Amino acid sequence: MPKVKVQKSSKIIKDPKILENENTPSIIDVYTSPLDKHPYLKEILFIDPADAKRFICRICTENSPSTKKTGKEQIGGHIYWLRQHLETQSHHEFTKYRDRAKLNEAVEAIKRQRKPNKFIQNLELAVEDDQIKQYEEPKINNISDRKLFPLSKENEARFHLDMAYFMITNHLPYDSAPALLDLLKYVNQTYDIQLIERCHTSETTIKQIIRECICSSIREKIVCDLEESPFSIMMDASSDVHGGKYLAIFVRYANFEEGNIATKLLKIIELGYTHTGEALYNLLKEEIFKHNPIIRNNLIGISTDNRSNMISNRELKVDPKGAGVVNRLYKETPNLIFIRDMCHIYNLRIEKALDGFPCYVIQFIVKLCSYFNTGNRSVRLKEIQSQDGVTEPLEVRSYCSTRWESLLSCTERILSLWKYIEIYLEETDLSLKNDIKDPEYYLYTYLLHVLLHKLISYITTFEKSSLLFDQVYEKIKEGYTIFARMLLKQHYQGWTFEEVYSLPFHDQEDVLCREKLASDSEFALLMTQRYPRVEEYLKLIKLKPKNTNDEKQIFGHMRAFILETVIAMGKRLPFEDKFLKDSLAIYLKEVHSMDIWRGFIKKISKHN
Repeated sequence: MPKVKVQKSSKIIKDPKILENENTPSIIDVYTSPLDKHPYLKEILFIDPADAKRFICRICTENSPSTKKTGKEQIGGHIYWLRQHLETQSHHEFTKYRDRAKLNEAVEAIKRQRKPNKFIQNLELAVEDDQIKQYEEPKINNISDRKLFPLSKENEARFHLDMAYFMITNHLPYDSAPALLDLLKYVNQTYDIQLIERCHTSETTIKQIIRECICSSIREKIVCDLEESPFSIMMDASSDVHGGKYLAIFVRYANFEEGNIATKLLKIIELGYTHTGEALYNLLKEEIFKHNPIIRNNLIGISTDNRSNMISNRELKVDPKGAGVVNRLYKETPNLIFIRDMCHIYNLRIEKALDGFPCYVIQFIVKLCSYFNTGNRSVRLKEIQSQDGVTEPLEVRSYCSTRWESLLSCTERILSLWKYIEIYLEETDLSLKNDIKDPEYYLYTYLLHVLLHKLISYITTFEKSSLLFDQVYEKIKEGYTIFARMLLKQHYQGWTFEEVYSLPFHDQEDVLCREKLASDSEFALLMTQRYPRVEEYLKLIKLKPKNTNDEKQIFGHMRAFILETVIAMGKRLPFEDKFLKDSLAIYLKEVHSMDIWRGFIKKISKHN
């Protein structure tokens, strides 16, 4: 007899006995198998004869049975909602005291139980058509019988209201409205109305489609591209809100089909408890190269942050004896090009330079951000601004120590709201009230903003995609030149990068360095000329009755910050790396001719 495929519906089969044969597992077996693992669940639950997918709780049925519209006594339910029932007060009261510990264990067991994915597969098993009751299609009225809203301005407004209501209730961003309208038009033009009416889906189904169908197809397409082109890898580890660790792997390569340079997310790997270089290296081989051995020969570049599990350095060179991921790949591919992550380098230099800045100033900024990080205080601060005629009041930003630009953005916002914060704190008894009135705090906050703005502007530049290394190289030279000139005498302010780079700033006792460096008074004069606001607040500081910080000490902190930055730049930035041409494997740009890359591939393939 012909075989048929059962439709996927919650009411496909009314009698659970229809699948009870030697070859086909029954629905009862499929749904009760997770419960068999815990004796308490198996003891108190049994299957509803009228619905094989429904469980009935003996405890609650015997003590307080409930009836539905059908008149049948049914308590309990589908496994996904079973835990909610077992946690109810009624079930807890009906459970004997000695069994309550088992009840808690059973609830935890259900929490850990995943959805039985084999259920749909079992329903789709070929079954003799005389063994099943045919599923009745829901009756759908003809589209001509339906009441549709005709074309009019009023109905168009109604349609927009329906869309807005849907976006609000589903928390969709406003900029998704055009895409949502395009989807509705596409569905209306492409699919039959009866198909749409009969269709049903869930969050789990969509996740499975994305993960197993769409993602797999995209990954296969990327792997095919990598087999035809040299590529570089960019890796970075991160964590989610629950503390789980993940490793994101991006690839950059020449996409000849589309005629551009592509940057794609290849895979996200969940990390275990061990994050050593060996563990990450084995994960990379297992997840990427083991299943796609051909692309291993096309790997020519890698970029990571400077964590010890990623790379071990000897100054600017990769240590061949190191245990990091890059070091292990370097042993197998000696011509592998390693590009340092400039954003991480600059951020580390900022953290190091801040050690020489007054810590009480940093603490002052962090305390202000923390204090105004509550609704009532923030609202009151906005009211003060509105009373002063500000049409769009601002709030103090929240400080996050792990974000590169957080300290700069907080400092910038505090400076813009300084007078309003001072008015607000007048109403309090906090020590911050005296600090905000002190011109010394304002001057140090202003100087911190100036120095951070110059450094973090380069981080923002390096975060852009599709940068050529020569562009990055010019930027790091520019940054070094700007900060080095701040330390030099007026006569040497026009020096080029090559000239300032030749000075040994790390050894200020060197004769050549001492001749070119500005004295304390010369440095103060240059800074006041460059930033006139500094001189203005220095005068206010001198008027303080108890002046603990003189002008020399203030400029001393500023000079120490700049000097530490210049020394760190000269030591950590790759000014002397000799791979300018080859490093295009990492920093690529669309404007490059694809013919150049085809020739580059042939050249690489000959060496391999």
